Amino acid sequence: MSDGLITVESRFPVSETIDRLAAGAAQAGLLVFARIDHAKGARDAGLELRPAELLIFGHPRGGTPLMLG
Repeated sequence: MSDGLITVESRFPVSETIDRLAAGAAQAGLLVFARIDHAKGARDAGLELRPAELLIFGHPRGGTPLMLG
């Protein structure tokens, strides 16, 4: 059974991959709402985590109606 998640491996390090995704989203007219570095959060808590970042992006004009529906 598929959960709908699509995974694509990047040939770049995590940070550069997220930089490239953020630039591509902005170039496409999308807003970058947040960039969360989970590994940094772990380090700040005295824990270790492999590089992991989350990029939240979208477009309020398109996304808001979906959230309201």
